[in-house]
Amino acid sequence: MQNIDETEKMESNEALADQEISCTESDEDRIKREKEELRARSLRLRKRLIPILSISLAVLILVPLILVLVLENLQKDPSYEPVDYPEYNFDPVYDGNILEYDLYLGYNREVVYYDNLQGYGTPQILTEETAEPHFKLLYDYIQSIITGDERLYNSFFNETYFKSHDNQDPFEQQMLYDITIYHYSTENLEDGDTLNTYQVDYMILKNNGTFRRDIGSNMIRSQYLVVREEHDGTVSIEDLVTKRMAVKVD
Repeated sequence: MQNIDETEKMESNEALADQEISCTESDEDRIKREKEELRARSLRLRKRLIPILSISLAVLILVPLILVLVLENLQKDPSYEPVDYPEYNFDPVYDGNILEYDLYLGYNREVVYYDNLQGYGTPQILTEETAEPHFKLLYDYIQSIITGDERLYNSFFNETYFKSHDNQDPFEQQMLYDITIYHYSTENLEDGDTLNTYQVDYMILKNNGTFRRDIGSNMIRSQYLVVREEHDGTVSIEDLVTKRMAVKVD
């Protein structure tokens, strides 16, 4: 009888052991299943994120590229220059030399140059002593407007420019101030020449309308000059484009 009890006891212990093993195997299967589900969810999420990230990256790349192309068209396509300007109330021509006019002399008349379009860094002040050919051209170009010298003004432009533009008509002295020139781009040509594009900003105090009728007094309408520098150092303006929008400065 005792042997029977011991046998039953051993069988009961073995059944319990088998049950524990079964539970252990079930837990392992559950953990494995959960890992597989987690991996599957992660894979599905990754598949959803990849198109979104790809689109976002494409937008980040294309938007600046589109802006650059628009600006390039703005500065290089003469047809982009506006034809019909608003009517402004122009001031009478100043009777005398504006370079002796105390009111005008109180304004900032420096020609400021930045080697970038954003105006970062320390600017260079262009003067009569500026030696670099393209800088000297930019400075003299501004001075020809201030002094009202249309012959000198026209002399800065090359034959390519005059194929699509007329000579500048005579104009009176212009009270330019807050003059800033920004370097926009450089293009190296196959013939060894270089095209540099500059954004030129300035305002005109008491604008008399004899030079620019597309802006009133104390307004900015950027212009873009494309300057050709030949391999021998000769520089000339090959194109001039006026921006469509003018900005009023109080």
